[in-house]
Amino acid sequence: NLLTTPASSDDSGFRHASMLRPLLSSASCKKIIASNSPLWHVNKVLNALGLSRVGWNFIATPEKMGGLTKSEPKFWEELKKAAALPADCVLLDDSDVNLKTAEGAGIRPMKVDTGRPVEDAMLEVLGMISPQDEWNFDAVEYIKAKNVIDKRSMNEQVFSALLRRLALLGREETLRIVDVGAGLLSMLFKLEKFLEEREGPVEDIGLEVDGTLFEHAGRLLASKGYEERGSSAPGAKLRQFSRGNLRVTILQDDVRRMKPNVFGRVDLFVACCFVDLVDPEVLVKTLLRIAGSRSKTLVYAPISFCGETTILPSHHQQGDLPSDVAMMASYHDNLRVQQKHFLDLSMLQDVIQDHGGCMLAEGSSDWVISAPAEQEQEQEQQQEQEQE
Repeated sequence: NLLTTPASSDDSGFRHASMLRPLLSSASCKKIIASNSPLWHVNKVLNALGLSRVGWNFIATPEKMGGLTKSEPKFWEELKKAAALPADCVLLDDSDVNLKTAEGAGIRPMKVDTGRPVEDAMLEVLGMISPQDEWNFDAVEYIKAKNVIDKRSMNEQVFSALLRRLALLGREETLRIVDVGAGLLSMLFKLEKFLEEREGPVEDIGLEVDGTLFEHAGRLLASKGYEERGSSAPGAKLRQFSRGNLRVTILQDDVRRMKPNVFGRVDLFVACCFVDLVDPEVLVKTLLRIAGSRSKTLVYAPISFCGETTILPSHHQQGDLPSDVAMMASYHDNLRVQQKHFLDLSMLQDVIQDHGGCMLAEGSSDWVISAPAEQEQEQEQQQEQEQE
């Protein structure tokens, strides 16, 4: 059970959990496999997963345990003696029966399933992350912090190229923008000054799946002087605001579910931190479907992850903690294999060209998170520059 977390598979038929190898190899604790399968099958799985040489201390199978299986209390009593189990032993298993039986023998149970993948359970057991019931993720605070780094990481040359293109559009017609994955509307606020100076009517449509972010985006607009048009009932998935020449609509919905030409003519799609999350073919076809018959629609996709994440300075393995290099390799594998991210943007460029589009501007930038002390130093330097 420890070894069958879904990830990717090859022609062996087994699924690979690449993060397990560095975790198990670096762990100094006693590592034991308890399986109801015969030993030959366990070895076949371990070889297929590349986990046969991570330092297993004991492999318990029915033929080794006198025909006993994990659902029988005597299995665990015999295993305690055969493998000299420590007092603080933990069982990772997906079977409630097995976990309850092991708990009766004094072994701490930890269930692994889609809510707690085996990698997360391993990290928790090794003390590398806090217990799952202590996790507290705040989507709004996360996006707020991320937007600060996004803002300073934008490639300003590409942004300037976008503004030049928008300036060529006629001011008499309404400029319609669709913001895909709008979050807390950071891209609207980045474009705000340009759009207000344009004077012509502007319609910005922000799509956001997350209900918490959707509600907070509405409060942000109200705090910035946007007047809500009409009243929104509790739980409403569409809200409309206006200020000056700007009309803003926020929708709690997924762009991939939008009907063809649902917004009429679209002049600009904004997709910040988005295009690496979706299959390029699906993304381009979705945007073309929504854009309708308009032949020239701009797409601005800043902060599209296309590279690698690195920790500096990089630390070597220390005890049970894997090296930073091993950890980030697992992180990138997780993005590609489990999260289905598309980190090679050349695929997107090819798909755009296949559908008659072209790349007008592109550029790279570093997305850097500094340690707290370094952040304070950066803020002090910025304040000194502003005073000068």
